[in-house]
Amino acid sequence: YLNFAVLMPEKIWFETARSTLDYVLRELKAPDPGGFYSAQDSDSFDKNLGQATEGAFYVWKDEEVQKALTKKEYPIFKDYYNVTEEGNCNLAKSEEEKEYLTNCLVIQQKLEDLAKTHGMEEAELKKLLGNCREKLYKRRNKRTKPTVDQKMVCGYNGLAISAFAEASRVLFYEPNK
Repeated sequence: YLNFAVLMPEKIWFETARSTLDYVLRELKAPDPGGFYSAQDSDSFDKNLGQATEGAFYVWKDEEVQKALTKKEYPIFKDYYNVTEEGNCNLAKSEEEKEYLTNCLVIQQKLEDLAKTHGMEEAELKKLLGNCREKLYKRRNKRTKPTVDQKMVCGYNGLAISAFAEASRVLFYEPNK
């Protein structure tokens, strides 16, 4: 994402790079003496299925999103992240298991296009979406978190440290902060 930001300086690449680095600091940073753990597990307990399911911590049922957001926020968030009643991804592990359809939040359009569609200023829309993400983040943190593999791999740490160093250079020049 940092490379995209350099090659195509659009806000989305800067924001994605920053949020990815925030995730690494929040979820993978080891306490003193520092460094980064190697990975976060993909499985976590899903109360809807009553079992550990890959990706369960990060996905949303449409009704969960509706409950978390206001009537004004929901349709805008839904349009931006492609949230559907039937779900936009299937987390079933096998063909024998019944389909487990849910929503992966995937940006579907540019902010400026969504702002026009909903008759809003881009800055207002960005603030609204940020508030929505914060509400969902707080709700998601009540779920069982995936475990962290606490191995500290030298090569991974080198990659992480170099990414943060590169970010200090690239993000300094972010347009329209």
